[in-house]
Amino acid sequence: MSLDILRRLSLDLLKIPGRHHEGWRSLASLAEQVMVLANQCAATAPTSVEHSGPLGSRSERSVRAPKVATSVTQSYEFVATCDPNCVPGLLALMQSLQDHAGITFSFTIIECRALSEEDRARIAALEVPVNYIPEEELGRFEFSHGLTQERLMARRLVVWLLPCHEPICYINADTLRGQMARSGPFHQSLCCSTCGGYTARPKTYHLAVVTCIFNPVRAKRIIQNYWTFRAALGPDVPLYTIELALDDDPFEISDALHLRGSRESHLCWQKENLLNLAIQQVPEEYDAIAWIDADVILPQSWYDETCEQLRTHAVLQLFKTARLMGADGGIEKEVQGYFGSQPDIKHPGFAWAIRREVLEGVGLYHEALLGGGDIEIAKGLCSLPTDQTPDTVDLTSRPWIIPQWREWAAIVSNRVAGSAGHLKTDLLHLFHGSWNDRQYTPRHQIHKLANLQPDETYLDEQGIRVVDNPEFIRLMGAHFRNRRDDGGDWRPAIATSFGPSAGDQYQSWVPHANRIIGVQEKSESAPDLVTRVESDAKELRGRRLQRVCDIIAIGRQYADIVAIINDDIELKTESDYWRALVRAAAYSLVCVQRLDLPDNVRDQHGVDLFLIPPALRVPDDDRFLLGECGWDWWLPNLAKQQGVNIQFAQQPIALHRRHEVNWDKASFHDSCQWLRESFGIEDHDAMKQQFLRSSGKI
Repeated sequence: MSLDILRRLSLDLLKIPGRHHEGWRSLASLAEQVMVLANQCAATAPTSVEHSGPLGSRSERSVRAPKVATSVTQSYEFVATCDPNCVPGLLALMQSLQDHAGITFSFTIIECRALSEEDRARIAALEVPVNYIPEEELGRFEFSHGLTQERLMARRLVVWLLPCHEPICYINADTLRGQMARSGPFHQSLCCSTCGGYTARPKTYHLAVVTCIFNPVRAKRIIQNYWTFRAALGPDVPLYTIELALDDDPFEISDALHLRGSRESHLCWQKENLLNLAIQQVPEEYDAIAWIDADVILPQSWYDETCEQLRTHAVLQLFKTARLMGADGGIEKEVQGYFGSQPDIKHPGFAWAIRREVLEGVGLYHEALLGGGDIEIAKGLCSLPTDQTPDTVDLTSRPWIIPQWREWAAIVSNRVAGSAGHLKTDLLHLFHGSWNDRQYTPRHQIHKLANLQPDETYLDEQGIRVVDNPEFIRLMGAHFRNRRDDGGDWRPAIATSFGPSAGDQYQSWVPHANRIIGVQEKSESAPDLVTRVESDAKELRGRRLQRVCDIIAIGRQYADIVAIINDDIELKTESDYWRALVRAAAYSLVCVQRLDLPDNVRDQHGVDLFLIPPALRVPDDDRFLLGECGWDWWLPNLAKQQGVNIQFAQQPIALHRRHEVNWDKASFHDSCQWLRESFGIEDHDAMKQQFLRSSGKI
């Protein structure tokens, strides 16, 4: 019964504020201070405290507190090291755990005593020099519940000095053992704020910067921004750059570490993997690493301030607010850093610095194939307990990598132990394409669309990421192009079949098209601005028509996104809305229903304009020809079958004037029958309404 009561008892010593104490170099004053602390704790919990040690028996100073409800907390084993001039105290440990890990812990007895032979053997097993072992008992502190006299043994507080001569604290022996093997301190200056008279300074860190260049579309702004970033760092900041070039692309940074890849194998997000390779090239004399995107500018004071802050923080984000430049040189938007108060606009990346020992043996997490590694790294270093998983699209779309993230996060979070922070400075992000073109969330559909499997990605002999999935590589190439880092022409290719009665509606398409591709019924209807395509379906229907699958393939030679439109549709839209449709078409099939004039009635029976995403696989099929019916419901069913999103435009931008129709009803009937059989459609009208209800809206 008494044991159960004790297990429910929480001695929340961390809530007691730390205080300066000038005499901690003596055992007696240490025992006195811990006694004061214990009695302060007893005043808030149903607990009595007794102490015996160098000061003699002090049980008369015990305090009996009223019984109050308390919560259960976990017990931890703590191992501390200290400077030779300072005897560590319980107060310093508690203060450091509050500051660096937010840990609440409970115990019944703490012993600081001379070490037994068993303890000495345990230290010897670590196989590192130990310069100090306590030979004199520091005192014995016994905590017992107010309702029982039963004494329960608790975990020990073992104190000794490591070769680093720095005051540090470890949560458990396994962490300590690993850290000692690396001969580097884990936390710095944990006793400084609580031990009066302590004069030793924390170590000064030597910081090197790593960055990477991977420019698969050879955007000029990527390289221009790098040289701007490098000039802003200045010649005195040690910078290590790694560059991955594909196929026979020339290297742009002459003094970078150069790696060669191919567009058939290495077209994926390589950032974190390249940074790890760069870190391996940094000389051992640098015991801190900053990884910074090669398109940001930091204030001149950042380097010295970072080295200073690394004395008390294991990891730092190097800004508080990021200002993102637009194409005109102005500020397009502002975002807070990872530690900001507004969760919807926090940015987890751009620039970080870390003590090198935190990454020793594990590096940065580098499994993100589509980007988004910043958030997975930030959450592992700074936020989540290791038994939880960050709700990122990358991890949820590839659940088989979750154990890898958890393993990595368990190691680095244990080493950081909450000692994370940020600089109180601003950062400037240089323009390289519109922020909206990055497609941060939609891009993760590529995992599903390419049906990526666990064994299709690995590191090659150079240590760079390979993806052995042709569809993934194809979609990733389109993604990189659609980011439009140089700005560039974002407009789609527009394809149509000009009939005998085609008017001049195509003139309204010109401002919105990268290229107009036309299949001509008669040559004189094709203006100079149209790319003529010869018919390939004459033998099928006896008319100069083009298979839909072929016209899409031709359009993709000019642009990643292809629009198919009927030749009697006039486009009337503002460029901003049209661009929003094109952005949506990066990963969705965008459907535009026509508005019949002069009645101003939206046609609910078909779609006269499609924007076709790179992700939609259009099979080789003779049934559906541009200029005939049926293909306008074939494409949405293909998208649904392949898991491609479907979105409908809400604004009436496709204007159509009513006219006599001339199409083969028998052919249309056959197409509808084939659609019903191939896609399991029982009711064609019901299918249309289902698409309208379940699809997204733009």
